[in-house]
Amino acid sequence: MLKLHLEVMNLKNTLNLEIGQRVREQRTLMGYTREQFAEALDISERFATDIELGNRGMSFSTLIRLCKLLSVSSDYILMGKTDEQTYNTNKIERIISGIDEKYLPYTEDILTTLMKIIHISEK
Repeated sequence: MLKLHLEVMNLKNTLNLEIGQRVREQRTLMGYTREQFAEALDISERFATDIELGNRGMSFSTLIRLCKLLSVSSDYILMGKTDEQTYNTNKIERIISGIDEKYLPYTEDILTTLMKIIHISEK
């Protein structure tokens, strides 16, 4: 019985570490400091740190708020699974959302040109 308990605790710790790594990766990709991230989720900065380090898990309500804030699915946060196209689209959207509005017309031109180049090269 003790051996089973230790195995379960070990698995839980491993999962928390993996979840924390994905949370930290997405937070930094979105450009949030840990303080901004914690404030947006209405949790303490210490708790945010503990989640990212895998020291603590989170409630379902925190998970839902976190996924909305970081524009990712709970499948990705919990299991690392993602629909590749959705993930790539979200990643591009996050990058573009950080561009100053005055540069958006240039960004659109660049992306349109890039898509034409990709389309030509695939022929």
